[in-house]
Amino acid sequence: MSLQNDIAGEAAKSSAFFSGSIVVSLLRLGGLAILDAFALWFCYQLFGDGNAFLAITIAIVTVGLNIVFLFERFYPFRWLSPGLALIIIMVIYPTMITVYYAFTNYSTGNLLTRPLAIERIQEKAEYRFLPEGEQYYDMTAFRNMDGEYLLWLVGRDNGEIFTTREGDEVVSLSEEQSGLAGIEILESEEMPSISIEGFNYVSSESVPELFLDQASIELPAPIGIVEITSFTPDDEFEEGYRFDPEQRIFGDFNGRRPTIYDAQIFESDNGLLAYWLVEDDGDATILIRPDQPVAIDGLPYAIDGYTQLESRDRITAGQELPTRSFGTEDNPMYVDPFSAGRAGRFRQQFVYDADRDVMIDQLNGAEYEPVEGTFTLIEGTANPEAEEVLEELTPGYFVPIGFDNFARLFNDERLRGPFATIFIWTIVHGTHIDSTTLILPVIDDIPTICCTT
Repeated sequence: MSLQNDIAGEAAKSSAFFSGSIVVSLLRLGGLAILDAFALWFCYQLFGDGNAFLAITIAIVTVGLNIVFLFERFYPFRWLSPGLALIIIMVIYPTMITVYYAFTNYSTGNLLTRPLAIERIQEKAEYRFLPEGEQYYDMTAFRNMDGEYLLWLVGRDNGEIFTTREGDEVVSLSEEQSGLAGIEILESEEMPSISIEGFNYVSSESVPELFLDQASIELPAPIGIVEITSFTPDDEFEEGYRFDPEQRIFGDFNGRRPTIYDAQIFESDNGLLAYWLVEDDGDATILIRPDQPVAIDGLPYAIDGYTQLESRDRITAGQELPTRSFGTEDNPMYVDPFSAGRAGRFRQQFVYDADRDVMIDQLNGAEYEPVEGTFTLIEGTANPEAEEVLEELTPGYFVPIGFDNFARLFNDERLRGPFATIFIWTIVHGTHIDSTTLILPVIDDIPTICCTT
């Protein structure tokens, strides 16, 4: 009977997962399934990025948690397992990986794993070139509410206007979309300086009559409410826009200094007004017409829900745009990282040949082989007529280099001196703290001396 009981007890322990409440068992199984699925995905990503040590650590911790929660004999560890898992991931792993890094070239320029370094070199914005026969484009960036960008492109060679979005084809722009349909620039120094189809020019004498008894007018974005008032360029106002019909001047008081425009007014047969604003002593222009996009300096303020970037947003966009690809995947368009207002059909300069383990320069044929984690130029592979050939490609990746770091530490006076000073100071200071800690409990009646010590 005793033997049978022992056998039954062992069987119960081995199947303890399915004992007790079915709901609890199912919840436990579901929790472990979610944990295991996440761990498998995470480890796969880590192995793909070259972080094998961390992937192995995560796998060991996950297997351990499964064992603890599936077998009754490890029941006492269920309450300790979360803490043990954190100790392994947050303490033991960082300690072991730090020791490993001490035997590698892990430093500035060699911080990535090998797969990531190869990927970065092939995608780096600075490593691009414009193929022969392609032209540069003057570029203006637009952005919608979702943070997506649209590029307005004007060809420097043929003057053709295009727009393109991320993952979308390059599209020729019509005059209607540009907000300049029906506009003709007149070669005359007298007013008006343009003609607008469907609108007649209003003479200087007649302009004030159009705005009698009006305190303000509302114009399309980005302008909005405009106060009708008399002013001079030297007047100080709060932020906003002002229009003086008597002088036919328009003032933008939103910047550090007011911007003053000469205003030419046009009226349609049904009484709608159009405005052509030309900056005083400048080239800036604004065209405002009913039911048409506002054109600023010859560019529409908005295109299909995308609006021109504000001045404060252009610096951030200038860093972000070169990292994005516009147009289609087989014919991409990139923003030049070295010129914020320029774009082109750039191509990546370096391509990795996995069979030969070399980076190949598509521009001049140079080849680069990995030397201690850095792709280094192979002498004699570059085209002799190439004007500029890089000696090394960045970023690099970390690789084991044995005891080289320790050899530098002891052989280089620039490292040895400061290291010895800090090491001795640490030992002496640590000993002082330990002795103080031992004395403090004994000298309870003289706390000031203890604190001084």
